[in-house]
Amino acid sequence: MEPCPRLEKMCFAAAQSFAGMDREERPFVVPSRMLQSSRRDGVEYFSRWYSRNGYRIVQLDLNEEEFLEGAGDLLWNSDQESIWAGFGHRSTRAAVDQFAVLMGELGFEVRKLELVDPHFFHLNLCLAPLTPEALLIYPGAFALETLACIRRLAKTFEVTREEALRFVCNGVSVNGYYITPQLTSRLEQILGKEGIEPIVVELSEFQKAGGSVASLKMLLP
Repeated sequence: MEPCPRLEKMCFAAAQSFAGMDREERPFVVPSRMLQSSRRDGVEYFSRWYSRNGYRIVQLDLNEEEFLEGAGDLLWNSDQESIWAGFGHRSTRAAVDQFAVLMGELGFEVRKLELVDPHFFHLNLCLAPLTPEALLIYPGAFALETLACIRRLAKTFEVTREEALRFVCNGVSVNGYYITPQLTSRLEQILGKEGIEPIVVELSEFQKAGGSVASLKMLLP
């Protein structure tokens, strides 16, 4: 993506859209509707890129009170068979419900997760899929019922609030590696148990704005 004047938050590429491949291996994208009006113009630039590159654009019918912030709150599980969907701060429950219906029609289960700690305003700040079976989470970010659901559905590795505030859950697991801005001793042990090698990257300037590795990328099919 080329930068655009006045749209400095475009660098946080995750929140602008949700991209994937349908069951017939056709790429699609669901553009976001951002809570902050200053960020909405950036969505159009991302949509144009997707259109030029052969993605089917799928628009949700959201009203003025409904918001959906892409892969900030919508995360593919590592097997690409289901989607973890956060709501409560940026994305709204009604928007996530509508998204879940759409994904259900495409054959994908959406697991809805309620976020309750305002410091973790996106799901990708407190949950990271590690393998098809395992997640890295900060438990305090979730409603109690949601936390019980996560623990029931996946093998969970849990970090402290201090670690989560250092963005250890805002990493990306890909090709046997976990790209992270910080490597705590606990995270190193967790990754070792799953046979994942850490890669540490310096992103402190971006973290001042509230995002790190997972917030700065969109994994494309």
